[in-house]
Amino acid sequence: MNVQKPYRHMFDFVFILALFCVFSASAFLAVVIGASVYQTTTENMDANYRNRTASAYITEKIRHNDTAGAVGLTTIDDTLCLTLEKTVDAVSYTTYIYHYDDHLMELFIKTSDTPRLASGQPILPAKDFSAEKTGPSLYAFTVRDIVDREHSFCISVQSDDGKKVGE
Repeated sequence: MNVQKPYRHMFDFVFILALFCVFSASAFLAVVIGASVYQTTTENMDANYRNRTASAYITEKIRHNDTAGAVGLTTIDDTLCLTLEKTVDAVSYTTYIYHYDDHLMELFIKTSDTPRLASGQPILPAKDFSAEKTGPSLYAFTVRDIVDREHSFCISVQSDDGKKVGE
């Protein structure tokens, strides 16, 4: 008895190898494209977080201190500062929000004390912060984040009668 081995063509092997290579290349391209999309999405989310955090923080601080004359702008050591004044138990306090040492900073002190910008607490990294009073009760702010994206927003101070809004 003569047992015959099945005859295999070289073409069968090449076809299977080519099919495997196409599958591998497709899987590799899908991973590379997915990684690129993920990186772009992550960068955009980080930028939105930094910009929205700065605008939300400043907005909430102004809303919390929204009494007549409590919100203003001043310059300390050639640095523009947003000032928020508040009286607690007959003691006047001032919150300063400003750009210092590549950060958006906050300093909360008694109004009678001399502010030192280096003493503030960092809020978040930022390349620049600017503020401008554009109307009787309107302030415009611009924050430039660490990747050089600029975010501008306006806030209107609501109080005009010496009381907090909602009182």
